[in-house]
Amino acid sequence: YLHAEAAKVDLITEEAARLGEGRLPAGTRLPSLPPFRSSTWVDKTFLLTPAKCMSELQAAEVEARAFCTSGKNELLIAAESTRAAGLRARQSFLDAYWNQLRAHALRHYVKPREVDDVVAELSARYLTSDLDHHRIERAKGPFAV
Repeated sequence: YLHAEAAKVDLITEEAARLGEGRLPAGTRLPSLPPFRSSTWVDKTFLLTPAKCMSELQAAEVEARAFCTSGKNELLIAAESTRAAGLRARQSFLDAYWNQLRAHALRHYVKPREVDDVVAELSARYLTSDLDHHRIERAKGPFAV
């Protein structure tokens, strides 16, 4: 189970590095887990003499305790700095995108004006297009000169 979970963490680390490439500062990467002992190591301990097996298990216990007391804290600190860098990159991307949207909106949306001016402009457009439409229709008729 631990081996499978460690493999999942490795896959997540690689995917996060791939997605963050070019977007996160150099050196900002999820930390790798230390090389934990695999299930094959456990199987091999059954073949050892009791004294050798005891020394192997005690060495593994020392490594595990060292990781639990201090090693995991270093990993958590490094993971937090990676998360913070990801949040900064995300916020930077969103800010840039928002600025693009704002510029687009300012270029393409109607600015507030006096209502009478807008009505007069729209009426002039409507009358001009209506007159053009009638001229075209009359030119198409069978009695057009």
